Amino acid sequence: MKSHDEILELERAFNVSYIESFNRGGGETYRSGDIPRSSEWVDPAWGSFTYRREPGPIAGRVAFERPDFSYGSSVYFGPHGIAINGSQVVNYIAPAGILFYAQELGTHLDFPRVVGRRTFVSDGLEIVDYFDEGDTSLLNYPSEEA
Repeated sequence: MKSHDEILELERAFNVSYIESFNRGGGETYRSGDIPRSSEWVDPAWGSFTYRREPGPIAGRVAFERPDFSYGSSVYFGPHGIAINGSQVVNYIAPAGILFYAQELGTHLDFPRVVGRRTFVSDGLEIVDYFDEGDTSLLNYPSEEA
């Protein structure tokens, strides 16, 4: 079993890869004029605005009771969804975000049963610590996946 410091280094390395991947291709800027809109749901008086997606650190991850078809045995959550290094990062505002943010571990909607949760403590873009809830022994790393 890995020590707290060994796990922290693995999670930090994944976070660095995640941020680098975002910076290579995910930092698009959107102008409101680029997005089709309807006066029925967007007030034309708002005018034009610019939105730039900014990088952010991974928020955490969850372990499933059994591997899921889409996510495997665990999934990360962060500000932007991406597949990286054999792992899936789900945008934490997506419906699947309930798996990470729910108060209790267990079954939510049509998702697999969550048995463990790891929450990261960050300082800016860097992960500085983490804490675990439940059974996190199923949180494998890409090199450990069968």
